[in-house]
Amino acid sequence: MKPRCPISFFLFAALAVLVLAGHAGAQRNRGPMVTSMSASIDKDGPHPNKVDIKGPAPVTCLSAISDDAHSPTPACKIDGPGFKGILKKGEKADLTGAGAVTLNCTGRGWVRCNARIN
Repeated sequence: MKPRCPISFFLFAALAVLVLAGHAGAQRNRGPMVTSMSASIDKDGPHPNKVDIKGPAPVTCLSAISDDAHSPTPACKIDGPGFKGILKKGEKADLTGAGAVTLNCTGRGWVRCNARIN
């Protein structure tokens, strides 16, 4: 016995392939670029991190830790376009344009700090 609708089966299969091919190229819109920075201080001295940004962006100090219990509160020291200063953990500042951004840590002993630029 022959199948009654071999043509309709092939048409349905072709339609399914076209629909799937159309969705394969669809991409969602990507959000803003995020840059993570890490810096440290150890027995050999400071180890800053420097990145270039393409335009205005907020910068946030994510963490700052020290192994010296008597150290002043460690923090992120940011030097970039439109902002030069110290941010404590969780604080945010706005960078106003394109250019180089440098992260250093403040504190005593072994210190590590991390910042994020959105």
